[in-house]
Amino acid sequence: MLAIHRHDKNSCLPQTPPTLNEMIKMIASLGGYIDRPSQNSHPGTKTLWIGLQQTHSLSAGWLAFGPESKKFRQARCV
Repeated sequence: MLAIHRHDKNSCLPQTPPTLNEMIKMIASLGGYIDRPSQNSHPGTKTLWIGLQQTHSLSAGWLAFGPESKKFRQARCV
């Protein structure tokens, strides 16, 4: 959730967690969804699927290069 929030909002985590609807829109925005106030539409399955794939890439990058990445690098056998 941290990686998605930082990517989408470009800010620190809020005090309260986002609602399910907000989280769905954050993930969908990674898949190309544009939340227009004039339209009352929800993201489609393909947009959510692409967003989930991007979420997986963000989390892999976070584990590889994030602040706790040294723990994971030392535990690996190379």
